[in-house]
Amino acid sequence: MKKYIKLGILLLMVMFTVFLIALKFSENDNIAEEVETKSKYKLAISNEKEDVDRQVDIRVLIMTDDFENIFHSKATLKCDSDCKLIYGDKEKIIKAGKTINIEPESKYFKKGKIKLVPTNENAKIELLTIERQYGNPKYFGSIELDLYDDKILITNEVSIEEYLYGVVPSEMPSNYEKTALMVQAVCARTYAYSQVLSESYKKYNAHVDDSVNYQVYNNVEPTEDVIEAVDETCGMIITYENEPINALFFSTSCGATTIADIWGNKNFPYIKSVYLSEKKGVDLSKEENFDEFIRKEADTYDKDYDLYRWSVMMSADELSYSVNKMLPTIDDVKRTYVGEVKDIEIIKRGKGGIIKTINIKGSEGNVKVRLQSNIRKLFDISNVTLYDKDGEKTGGFDMLPSGYFVVDKVVKDGKLYFEFIGGGFGHGVGMSQNATRTMAEKGMTYEQIIKFFYNKVEIKNMYEL
Repeated sequence: MKKYIKLGILLLMVMFTVFLIALKFSENDNIAEEVETKSKYKLAISNEKEDVDRQVDIRVLIMTDDFENIFHSKATLKCDSDCKLIYGDKEKIIKAGKTINIEPESKYFKKGKIKLVPTNENAKIELLTIERQYGNPKYFGSIELDLYDDKILITNEVSIEEYLYGVVPSEMPSNYEKTALMVQAVCARTYAYSQVLSESYKKYNAHVDDSVNYQVYNNVEPTEDVIEAVDETCGMIITYENEPINALFFSTSCGATTIADIWGNKNFPYIKSVYLSEKKGVDLSKEENFDEFIRKEADTYDKDYDLYRWSVMMSADELSYSVNKMLPTIDDVKRTYVGEVKDIEIIKRGKGGIIKTINIKGSEGNVKVRLQSNIRKLFDISNVTLYDKDGEKTGGFDMLPSGYFVVDKVVKDGKLYFEFIGGGFGHGVGMSQNATRTMAEKGMTYEQIIKFFYNKVEIKNMYEL
């Protein structure tokens, strides 16, 4: 009997031990599952945090009306949503739609900078003391105000993607093909990212201002196509050897682009001169080739745009006055007065046919002028008539639309005139916006268009560099 009791106790002990072991394994399984769950949760949080970290903000100085100055005498603002007014270590809530007036004497400046931050991240802050093309501008992100020599600096801190909503329509017409807008978005993002890296406006704790000094920003409201063009290319920039390029662009070509040495510096390896056609072009740096090319319409992508070809005529008196007025404003000239202009000689053309050097022959001497920007501004055409490719009058130009032109001497009624026959609008380096529109209409992708204009580049996500 005792033998059976001992055997029963032993059996119970074995069963209890097995139960404990099973329970232990079960606990371990639960722990493992819990650890795995926590790990996934932490990873999700990490990825979410990573996404937040990857957002790149840009700081934009907001200029006064007509982009005249970065310093403001006052600022009047209101927000779509409630917003926080932060000054020093204090803050107060400003109700949606309530106007805030800030002047240099404001008590809030006693604590240092003032910052306005919407409580709703999709809200905009309206700046009522300045006007842009569409009225009082509204801004995503936050607005910061700071005193500088008794004037107010206004800075908009905003994500690059939201910044592009305001840049793309201000730099390219919103009714262009969405693919063209996508090209503009990628070029603009590349430029903005480069400015963030270079900190070129460091003196004022900013990266750019909102004028043509950098990229025009928030002068025109975005359309749905603009927003989609930015969103569909989110993060994408143009790189060369894994670095963002200087993604230069301009309005309209004469049928060919040039390279960046037109500013007197070495060319960038990713900037090339291209003939804007599916057909092969001729060497337009040769005078005889360019002369024949510019006097007629070629089958190139920009041919349907008004300033693809243009002409303007100036009397010898008008020309002489302009040249002698502008010569003192140009560096690197050996003479600042030539008297009565007798002739204009084209000395050298660059890639694509752009003029690099001219010789002005005058009654009091000759002078050579270099670089397309200097050459263009030498001829003030604000008081004469410019004709487009269809012979229609156009205006609004203080200087020649481009550096792609030839000059004819014309005698009318015994009086000497100089006729400039040219093409294109802008410096001619990089991407032509109007050619891009035509290429988009022909079905090219934004990647194909970018690689047509820029040499040996890659399109990469800036958040992954």
